Amino acid sequence: MSDFFPDPEPSPEPAFRDLDDCPMKPSLIRGGAVAFVLTLFPFSLLICCLPLILAALVGVYDYTKRYGISLSIPQGMKVGVLCGLVGYGLSTLVYDALWIVFDHQIGMETYQNVFRSLLESLPPEVVDEMGEEVTDSIDEMGDQEFHLAVLIQQIFGLILTSTIGGCIGGLVGSAMFKKGPEAK
Repeated sequence: MSDFFPDPEPSPEPAFRDLDDCPMKPSLIRGGAVAFVLTLFPFSLLICCLPLILAALVGVYDYTKRYGISLSIPQGMKVGVLCGLVGYGLSTLVYDALWIVFDHQIGMETYQNVFRSLLESLPPEVVDEMGEEVTDSIDEMGDQEFHLAVLIQQIFGLILTSTIGGCIGGLVGSAMFKKGPEAK
């Protein structure tokens, strides 16, 4: 009877997978956690957007592995940017909360020490030419108060660096981590 009714062949893997069946939230949390931890360290963003690129890679990798999918470059970039916004946004909130409540700016002493050591490495005539304003401004960096202009600067910095780092990491991640059918 099996010759008369042959066993159905397994259906081929679908060419596309619906993104509505693949919630992004768990991957955003993982990628955002990487961005959160790495952006709390002083000087972390001075190495360009590397912490946010790494966060985007983690988010895209987790998303593709979790659902066995491949992402197009724009979808990978979207995941990357959102990971950066989530993690870096939360670390900025923690930074600002410490600044407002305890008048403590994470890493400010480190920044001041680096600038002072840079001044010490310059020839004395150059330092004399710059005047006292430079050393006074280094000392005043730690006395800066939190206000609206600082918040606006942080928001623009957050959006800009998360977009750059997320796009780079998402682009690389979507090209590297191909796990199955393309998600649409």
